[in-house]
Amino acid sequence: DILYLVRTAGAHHTTRLPAVLSTWAAALPRLLVVSERDDATAAALVAKRGGRFVVAVGCGGDHTSGLCCKTWAALRAAWRERAAFTMFADDDALIFAPNLARTLAKLPDLSGATPYYLGNAWCRSRKAQIEDGGPNICGGGGYVLSRGALAKLDFDGGEKDAKADPLVRACSEYSTVDDAALNLVMAKAGVLPTHCNAFHYSF
Repeated sequence: DILYLVRTAGAHHTTRLPAVLSTWAAALPRLLVVSERDDATAAALVAKRGGRFVVAVGCGGDHTSGLCCKTWAALRAAWRERAAFTMFADDDALIFAPNLARTLAKLPDLSGATPYYLGNAWCRSRKAQIEDGGPNICGGGGYVLSRGALAKLDFDGGEKDAKADPLVRACSEYSTVDDAALNLVMAKAGVLPTHCNAFHYSF
């Protein structure tokens, strides 16, 4: 039971998004696409592939606070779907679904109840990561959160005010980007990252 969630931006609705939907996401059983911009044409394109288009209301299209806001909206949308596992990817990522399914099938708990946070936890040098306090997953290669991991997050605080979202607060407080902030939020929730060689990331 894998939900695939793609984060995109309004600027990419006619370029990256159609490419994703016509290649690796063309026949996924469960698909969500999250964008900060409402777009009937993009929503129809996603629906044609059997997916659902979700608008991250109140989020900007920038790669700082806007992306943090959109990522939290994506996490909340995934939580509401109640899938055992959610694969989070950007619209410039390439996912081979059969390989992901085989990777997840090796986990001890396939129900999703165990808090799993999987991805490329060593995308920076090990020395730099250890100096920062340990491995941190880089979002560029995508990452997987189980339902048990999502259950550790508090999705109530930001329902009425996006600035109250823990991820948005972390981005602002530490002047950092969304994946680094997510590592902080997950660690605070007691969910540490697990490195998985199936995820690749390059600058």
